[in-house]
Formats: sequence, structure tokens, C-alpha cells
Amino acid sequence: MLAQQHVIIAKGQNHTDLEKLVSIATSMGHSASIRNNEVHVHADAEWGSTLNRAAFDAGITLTQLTPQLPNLEETFFEMTGDK
Repeated sequence: MLAQQHVIIAKGQNHTDLEKLVSIATSMGHSASIRNNEVHVHADAEWGSTLNRAAFDAGITLTQLTPQLPNLEETFFEMTGDK
């Protein structure tokens, strides 16, 4: 169940980087969505370094990369399918 997994919160230097970050994460087999101008990726915390490297290779400078356990809101969104 996704709600049990860590969430990696990422944000690029430019607003246009958000969609690119979602594409990177999904192309590597992870569920990702944009919430509150941040990308939320469902992956183990250790995968953050892989995302950082892939973003850099795509020309994206990350201004935030934070692994965390999902909060109540995140769990609700996953259970209801809301975005």
C-alpha cells in the first residue's frame, strides 16, 4: 500500500521543473504527483539520491529534496485517489 511508503518531496529551481520531475520519477517506476508546488514521489528515502542525480542529468537544479513518512493528508489522498 502506497500510504506505508516514504514520500520524497522535491522542488526544482524553476516552476517548469515540476512536470519534468514527475516524468523522471514515473519513468523510473515510481508514483509521483504535484501538490502545493512540490513533487511528491512514493519511494524509499534512499532513492532520493537517484532522483537528485537524474534531475541533475536532466538540467534541473533541486532546491528541496526531503524524505518523509506520509502525513494524514497524504494518506487520505492515497486512500481516496484525490490529487
